[in-house]
Amino acid sequence: MVFIIDSNNILLKIGKKIYELRKEADLKQIDVSKQIGIPQSSYSEIENGHYNITIRQLVKICEFYKVDISYIFNENDGFTEKELIELADFKKYIISKRRN
Repeated sequence: MVFIIDSNNILLKIGKKIYELRKEADLKQIDVSKQIGIPQSSYSEIENGHYNITIRQLVKICEFYKVDISYIFNENDGFTEKELIELADFKKYIISKRRN
């Protein structure tokens, strides 16, 4: 099963969170991308909200920064009700995949 977040606004918000994590850690995109095993160009697109991030990539990023995935989906970030529902469904899907 492939779960794709189709809302550009959600991708932008996820990217912003990931960008903030990298800046707080004082790291360069190339350093993070090497650690999580993706090209720097893909990592840049994730931060800019122009890349449909996979569950595996999102989990790797969260593990790298040592944050729970719920941090990425913090509900206090101005998401619309529809986006919150999509995010909740996506979060449930991720959790179900971790159990398998």
